[in-house]
Amino acid sequence: MAGPLGALTIAAPGFFGLNTQDSGITISNGFALEANNCIIDKFGRIGARKGWTEYSNAETDLTGAIRAIGEHTNTDGTLTVLFTANNKLWKLDSNFDPVELTAASGTSVSITDDDWQIISYNNKSLFVQAGHTMVLYDGTAAEYEELAAPPPSDEPTCGAACFNRAWVAKDYTVYWSKILEPQSFTGTGSGQLNMREIFGEDDNVVAITSYNNRLVIFGRRNIAFFTGAEDPTGTSFQMVDHIKGIGCIARDSVQNVGTDVVFLSSEGVRTIGRVIQEQSSPIGDVSKNVRDELVQYADGESEYRIKSIYSPLDAFYLLTMPITGFTYCFDMRTQLEDGSRRATIWTGIEPTAFAVLNDNTLLIGQEAYLGQYTGYTDNGSAYRLSYYTNYLDLGDATAESLLKKVRLAMIGSGQQEGQLKWAFDYNSVYRNTVFALADDGSSEYNVDEYFSDDDVDNEAEYSSGIILGNISLHAGGKGAVLQLGIEIEINGGALSIQKIDIFAKKGKMIT
Repeated sequence: MAGPLGALTIAAPGFFGLNTQDSGITISNGFALEANNCIIDKFGRIGARKGWTEYSNAETDLTGAIRAIGEHTNTDGTLTVLFTANNKLWKLDSNFDPVELTAASGTSVSITDDDWQIISYNNKSLFVQAGHTMVLYDGTAAEYEELAAPPPSDEPTCGAACFNRAWVAKDYTVYWSKILEPQSFTGTGSGQLNMREIFGEDDNVVAITSYNNRLVIFGRRNIAFFTGAEDPTGTSFQMVDHIKGIGCIARDSVQNVGTDVVFLSSEGVRTIGRVIQEQSSPIGDVSKNVRDELVQYADGESEYRIKSIYSPLDAFYLLTMPITGFTYCFDMRTQLEDGSRRATIWTGIEPTAFAVLNDNTLLIGQEAYLGQYTGYTDNGSAYRLSYYTNYLDLGDATAESLLKKVRLAMIGSGQQEGQLKWAFDYNSVYRNTVFALADDGSSEYNVDEYFSDDDVDNEAEYSSGIILGNISLHAGGKGAVLQLGIEIEINGGALSIQKIDIFAKKGKMIT
């Protein structure tokens, strides 16, 4: 005979983010085994990511994927968006029309790919790409030119603007420009550094950045930290820390995230975390809960096609894998107890480049367009949010559970339809029922009840059409462990999942 009705509550579903690393049987029910097209918002709720809309206008000669985006500051203080596509360099004019940059007189550079890095400082923007001559845009005309004073190797693969100068690297050599002159790599104040001697092994420079008032140079298996980079020709310029065995495998994965630096290593996404009182620099494991899958996907990518961004406004770090079509989203607000960050995966949006503008607008590269991260469609098309719990024993691992109903508390906007799915005992065939969060705050379709007006959990409609709904759905079946899934079509409205209540009776003992 079945026991009394019991309840299991999952408060803040998916609060810990996605976990594909550990066993789905033993992890906390705060983790998700699937979290697609989701974010973790500032309240710790799992909700729908935003979509994108066209930021630039159409241009006949702009048909390919945009693979690099930067923002150039002109001498009058105005800002210009620069980008690369179709083996050409482009800028966006004040009407958001793409304008091709042409080669200046005397410049003859053959452009065969779009994997540039754009480095902007002091009204100058440098374009660097493997196998290509470095070129300069100074904002005075819609053209680019070769540098009059390039470094000894004029085909650098990476660089950065920090400490009042530009830094670029080719193979194992780092070059720095004159102070305040990012276009001048020869003469007094410029110089170079042999990183093979610093690393102590045959390792090339992958990326350069600054952190905690230090210059940071990444190899594939090494990270070196330098003080005194304000004057690299002086005696105060010296290495003060060296991490061996960990490095960066993708130039464009490096992002400053306020008080830390995030990068992609051969072991997953890491941060340079440093305790001020310590001499060494411990490394944080951002992607610990999704590490194996992420590393597997990264191994199949071109290192220059892996792109990333940190959005201060959204407090997330995005890392996109174009071959798989996956974009990993890491919430950077807080760390979990093990030092990792909460992760979700985005599909369908498939960005090919990123940039955050001075006004915090997040731009994403798309085919033939610059896109803006905004709204809740992918340029007019709906996308699907999916969230699946870990495997739940409903409180007693020694007995079957008889599922009776599931109650969902969600915040949404407008008419949104979805499916509740469930399966027992690791079965991959799910039963399902449909529901809708309607404009008037009521639930529809296979709904058991909608709580009465005097119920403290009853729906409440907020301003701007935001609806809080408690939807109670009939469910059935029995088993030792249960997995629930929620899939919702996102088509113009925000949505977040507040709470899940699972009602079941205790069945027979498992022998």
